[in-house]
Amino acid sequence: MKIEVIGTGCPTCKQLYALTLRAAERIGKEAKIEYIAEQAGMKRLMELGLMRSPALAVDGKVVLVGYEPSIDKIKDLILGKE
Repeated sequence: MKIEVIGTGCPTCKQLYALTLRAAERIGKEAKIEYIAEQAGMKRLMELGLMRSPALAVDGKVVLVGYEPSIDKIKDLILGKE
């Protein structure tokens, strides 16, 4: 499983990355979690056709755009329950 947190490097993007790490840890699945920010993040957002950040993608599929402060919600998104 590949999980991407994509953003500009702002505090909100960093917070979503931290929460995503915690959510993935709770799930216990083996996953590669990548934080893509700055220029690379902007480029990736454009590739995905997104105009807002941060974004969360699981195996190339965008599951969240914007900020979600709930670890349980992020966990559900990673598992495909939402």
